[in-house]
Amino acid sequence: MKMKRNRIILMIVIIILILTSIILLVTPSTGTLKSRDKDFSVRDTASIHKIFLAKKDGSMILLDRQETGKWKLNEEYEASTYLVNLLLETMCRIRAEQPLPKAAVENIIKRLSVVATKVEIYGTAHKIDFLGLKWFPYEKMIKCYYIGDVTQDNLGTYMLMDGSDMPFVVSMPGFRGYVAARYQLKLDEWRDHSIFRLNANDIASVKVENRRNADESFIVDASSPTRKFAFTTLEGNPVSYVIDSLKIYNYLNSFKRVNAETFITLDTPEQTRDSIINSAPYYNLEVKQRDGQTHSISFYPLVLEDYMDEKTGEDAVSIDRAYAWDGRELMMIQYFTFDKILRNRSYFYMERPKR
Repeated sequence: MKMKRNRIILMIVIIILILTSIILLVTPSTGTLKSRDKDFSVRDTASIHKIFLAKKDGSMILLDRQETGKWKLNEEYEASTYLVNLLLETMCRIRAEQPLPKAAVENIIKRLSVVATKVEIYGTAHKIDFLGLKWFPYEKMIKCYYIGDVTQDNLGTYMLMDGSDMPFVVSMPGFRGYVAARYQLKLDEWRDHSIFRLNANDIASVKVENRRNADESFIVDASSPTRKFAFTTLEGNPVSYVIDSLKIYNYLNSFKRVNAETFITLDTPEQTRDSIINSAPYYNLEVKQRDGQTHSISFYPLVLEDYMDEKTGEDAVSIDRAYAWDGRELMMIQYFTFDKILRNRSYFYMERPKR
């Protein structure tokens, strides 16, 4: 009898909690308009799963958090983890300093209507969220606000909450600069610039074709189950040198973090792009992974049209940068980054050829 009575009491308590949660959901907030208008920050950035940035000129950025934890950019590219984390940190830490003087409000709002970036932040909410109980999840717009110009001292940013008529100067404590720069809409800036993220054990083989000096081309075959390396010419012939195995292992580990400087496909006219990729490359690189994936990249000289090579009388080429084409993207790369994976065959020699 006592157990039955306890069950009834427990059921009543649960029903009361559910009804209380529903009442809290449907009852308008008692907070003042002023407090809502200045609350730009999102404390729980872990709940954010979508961010939308847009301007009136049609430029837009959509960031979606994937189940893996990584972020997708415009439903097509992998987003830069560093920049997304920087934006999330900003969204958490920004604070409104003070409202603007009444005399300035009208002009600032007019300016915002022309140049502002609209920010929509979406997260997961629950229809019932009470005392640790979270039921019935759904997508919810957590915040929506507009970002305008920076203040004259470059330390604040004019921002306006959607539905409000009171803009504020917003900054981030401890940060000397303006937060508007972290809400930029340049597609290339948001992209992950990774070309290779491979460990030595991920790689089955690497083929480097040196088009300027064929004798420096080579293939490293690391597909053997014994983890022994085969080092050959492009034709598969063994070289007549003793090879430094440690250098080969370190070379394969050089693929851990290789980035392009920038992607330029969208900024390059199709005729210019075709002219580049139809010219003779300096190098061709092919990397095969143990899981069957293959990466092929060709590298082309970056012509400096305003400079002349005194020896040849032709346009000079950059000694710092080059173009790279992977069959889909045209990139600008730095030799400083790629020299470690575009080695010459002779780099791996331990001694002179056998007699």
